[in-house]
Amino acid sequence: MINSPRAFSLNIATFSARLRLIYGLFRIFASDGLHLIFVELKKFKPQTYAEKKMQMLWLRFLTEINDETREVPAELLENAEVSEALEIVERAAFDDAEMRAYDKFWDNVSVQKTLDNARKREINAVKREAEKAKAEAEEAKTKLKQEKLDTARKMKAKGFAIADIAEITDLTAEEIEGL
Repeated sequence: MINSPRAFSLNIATFSARLRLIYGLFRIFASDGLHLIFVELKKFKPQTYAEKKMQMLWLRFLTEINDETREVPAELLENAEVSEALEIVERAAFDDAEMRAYDKFWDNVSVQKTLDNARKREINAVKREAEKAKAEAEEAKTKLKQEKLDTARKMKAKGFAIADIAEITDLTAEEIEGL
């Protein structure tokens, strides 16, 4: 898994203050393309089981991972911080072609996410337009029905026959009698 022909050194910085066990990544990009990566492991005295376990994971990371590592122990991969550090070490070991392929992969992922989001926005816009059209059609239908009822009410008040009102308004005789 790890191939690090370009790794020149790994520097461990420690601090005496009691802090969470984490690492910090510092990159210095020189003009000639040289990348220096420092992993900072904060020094502390573990108080809990979780802190002791984390300390052991970091010590295993520092002692077991090297340029001959082909398979990483599951315990290291299960921890988010150590797993991220493994990804950084792996990326640092890429040659130029591998780095271009790695960057292209993530560019493709980004493009795909962008396209997926655009598609979702388009679908949502079409759904909103369809719902709006449906609501407008229902509103127009309700308005037309109300106009027919108003017309039938006026015709009934003027003494028109129910059959004539039904023929003109397309309402049923029951609807007209109920007015």
